[in-house]
Amino acid sequence: MKKLVVVLAILLNFGLSLSAQYSEEYLEKVDSADYYIKQKNWVDAERLLKEAMRIEPGNINNSLLFSNLGIVLHNQNKLDQAIESFTVGLAMTPNSFVLYKNRAAAYIDAGMINEAYEDLTSAYHIEPKDLWVRSYHGLIAIEKGELQAARNDF
Repeated sequence: MKKLVVVLAILLNFGLSLSAQYSEEYLEKVDSADYYIKQKNWVDAERLLKEAMRIEPGNINNSLLFSNLGIVLHNQNKLDQAIESFTVGLAMTPNSFVLYKNRAAAYIDAGMINEAYEDLTSAYHIEPKDLWVRSYHGLIAIEKGELQAARNDF
């Protein structure tokens, strides 16, 4: 899985310089995906997000689409795929608070507590006042016996 993520990130970064404008088809797919997300129609949202990214694989906004795709996959309980989607998004925008936070939530639901804690720590460094991040970071810190970190969080 790590090789796939690295290859996708390289391909996406390579393609960033290839397309500065958005095609009408790309925008229509993104718009439709947004509509289906609001309707909680996860299957159609997933399909359209993937189609949009196939149309413009080098579009820098695909980082946001990978975040949205991760949320859609998470809502379908496709946790491994959601984590992979967030990871690809982070390869494109490595300081994204939202991607770290969303991947941490997927890690938590997947029972991958150490990975979640790492992402929560990264998210905390970016946005230290976020209550959700502080709460979950603190709860995991207690489980890990890191009481001073938990005190700081709470």
